[in-house]
Amino acid sequence: MSFTEKLQQRRKIQEDTAKVFEDYGKKKQIFKTGKSRLLREDCEKQLRELNNVGSEPPTEVCEVELPAEEHTTPTRDLAAAHPAPSPPGPELRVRKQWVLSENVKFRQDRKSPEVLNKAKEISVRFGLPKDVCLRLGLLFQFRDTKRGEDMLTVYLTALQRLKQGFDCAKLAKRSLKVKKKFLKIDPKTRTLYIKGLGPVFRKTTALDLRAVQDVYAGTSESPEFQEVNRRIKTLGHRLEENRCCVVKTEVRTYSLILNSACDTDDLFATVDLLKGNHGPAVWREDNRAAENVFRVEGAMDMSL
Repeated sequence: MSFTEKLQQRRKIQEDTAKVFEDYGKKKQIFKTGKSRLLREDCEKQLRELNNVGSEPPTEVCEVELPAEEHTTPTRDLAAAHPAPSPPGPELRVRKQWVLSENVKFRQDRKSPEVLNKAKEISVRFGLPKDVCLRLGLLFQFRDTKRGEDMLTVYLTALQRLKQGFDCAKLAKRSLKVKKKFLKIDPKTRTLYIKGLGPVFRKTTALDLRAVQDVYAGTSESPEFQEVNRRIKTLGHRLEENRCCVVKTEVRTYSLILNSACDTDDLFATVDLLKGNHGPAVWREDNRAAENVFRVEGAMDMSL
């Protein structure tokens, strides 16, 4: 065999090998982008895991919603062509709203002697950071009014509950398994602890609240919650919005399922108190929105 023939033979082998790998790559790509089919067994298993969270299941009944690729029968095709209007989602306030029944004026600001003295007193008693003591000191000036007492009670009660901690659940990032956790906040170090409750492997996640961008209510900010809803909606259930929240950091998100709506409110109140992103208008240093006792960011979407 001449040298030219050997080159042609080698070139042909290389071309055939390239075709094989090219076809394999195409098949792999088609497999990745293909439609995923939900198995009823997986959906039922997911719903059973969710129903074991807390004293009451964190799900509610809704209309059955099947993925588009599972509409195979003529009846289902007809239903897909003329879908029934989906029920409106449950209304949810991202932050607590204070209904104004009287015109409360902010008598003191964060530089007034009364607020500074109260902040020092709180710092000595509880050992909290200076800015947190100032926020509580600003609320103490309303203690002689019913509204001020309510505001102060909300934040102090929430802070005390999160210091003690309570049970919750977390969705695993990839497997979507429901894992039991214990949620706790150390206000002195501003650290949010998500502790594992497993019998063997008990992983603890410690989040510095300075790295936490915000805590969002509901399921809209979590791909894990959305995927779980997609599964259990095939069985006529969905997650309760006021039992779910998403802790978002600069790196990732944590999808938490709390035992009650009260736990969700207390988590929000404590994070707001320690970070100061949301809260009463009196917390603002520029004294804007002083007509509202409890201020919410104007750009925040209040409906989910």
